[in-house]
Amino acid sequence: MMERYYSLSNADRKRLELDEDRLLAVMLYNLIAFMIMMRVSKEEIRRKIRRILGRCHIGLTMSQQVNELLDNISNLNGNDIDLRPAGSRLLQKQSFTVHWGTDNTGDMLFMEVWDDCIILRSVLGEVYDRCWFEKLVNMTFCPKTKVLCLWRKADGETQLNKFYTKRCRDLYFSIKEAMEKAASRMKGSLPGQELGGEFPIRDVNTGEGGILQVCLEGICLIFENDKEFIELQKIRKCTTQKGDIFVLEEFDPNTKQILIRKYKSSTVRFICSCILAVIFLTVVLFQYCLVLYVQASSALLAFHRVVSIMVERRKLISANTVSNVNNHHTQQAIDGLGIVGI
Repeated sequence: MMERYYSLSNADRKRLELDEDRLLAVMLYNLIAFMIMMRVSKEEIRRKIRRILGRCHIGLTMSQQVNELLDNISNLNGNDIDLRPAGSRLLQKQSFTVHWGTDNTGDMLFMEVWDDCIILRSVLGEVYDRCWFEKLVNMTFCPKTKVLCLWRKADGETQLNKFYTKRCRDLYFSIKEAMEKAASRMKGSLPGQELGGEFPIRDVNTGEGGILQVCLEGICLIFENDKEFIELQKIRKCTTQKGDIFVLEEFDPNTKQILIRKYKSSTVRFICSCILAVIFLTVVLFQYCLVLYVQASSALLAFHRVVSIMVERRKLISANTVSNVNNHHTQQAIDGLGIVGI
């Protein structure tokens, strides 16, 4: 928790501090209500609560309601004070029933999708595990097998967790939507979790040492006498062999063949997780831009239809006006000639 707190920006830290102050203020407010209901001495209530307020260092904004309640405590008795719910009780979360593994024979758990994390609860309601979104490296699902795969960082390694659920698609898009909202709010990241990076490598075939750079556009291979850039869309697959060999499969659009590159490094796990994170972010951004494009296209089409309808109406009004004027002139000419209709 403290590691995540120190990695946040100043604005996000301030938001968490205000949430903590709000939670403490609600707890003290409800504590006063219980103490009054239990007929505790009101002077003792004032002394205890003000002492706790001083130790908690709650801001004036959140402690104002508690102080106002203490000022009017002499007029309160029994159940006069309504209890206030904690902020966590007001949060909207989605809960799904999942099973460990690839079928329904695994242990049943409840997966809750929150604003900034995923919480796994046992059937008894106990918190089994928590996964922050910034530690989530990749996420996929298979609608046929109904299995959701989550890759996340834990103790410097990338772990794969598989969950079976009948609502696999709904769970995937629920997590994806929550991650997009969290990404728009959070500006900081955990130390060592920045997208991209530089890793020392050694070519297995030539034995030449170099540096592998990962960025949003792709992978850059830098050696002493050579430098090559591989675009992200050309990367077909990246795996590891024997724990210290990084295998990169590149698709060559000119020859329509797959080039296999092998590099030896002590950081192959970090290289794979870094590339997976970049690919996952690119896919999310592409889907988000695609949604914006579809929405903009729909809005533009609707605007075009409205303008077309308005133009057609104006043309119709103009045609009716011209027709009325012509009829009026014709009637005047007939009246001038003295022609009487039968």
